[in-house]
Amino acid sequence: TEIDYLHKFIELNYTVVPFVKKEKVPRDTFRDAYNTFLKSKGLPMNKATDVKFTRDIKKYSIGVKESHGKTFYTGLVPKEELDEDDE
Repeated sequence: TEIDYLHKFIELNYTVVPFVKKEKVPRDTFRDAYNTFLKSKGLPMNKATDVKFTRDIKKYSIGVKESHGKTFYTGLVPKEELDEDDE
C-alpha cells in the first residue's frame, strides 16, 4: 500500500527524532520529494488531501507545526545532514 511507500521514503531520507521541534521540513517540500520518489518507482503521485496526508505522517512519530500560514513536519532530520561517521 501507499503507506508502506511513505514509510520507506521516510526511512531512506530522514532520521525521525520525535518531539524535536527545531528539526522541521516544510510540508510542501516533503510532499514534492515524496512524489518524486513515487515517480522514480513508477508509481502514481500521492493525491491525498493535505489533511489526510498529514494524518498519515503522524503515524510515524512525526510532529506537525503550523507557523505563519505554513505547515511543517517536525522531528525529521535529512540523512545527508547526519555525520558521515554513522556508516
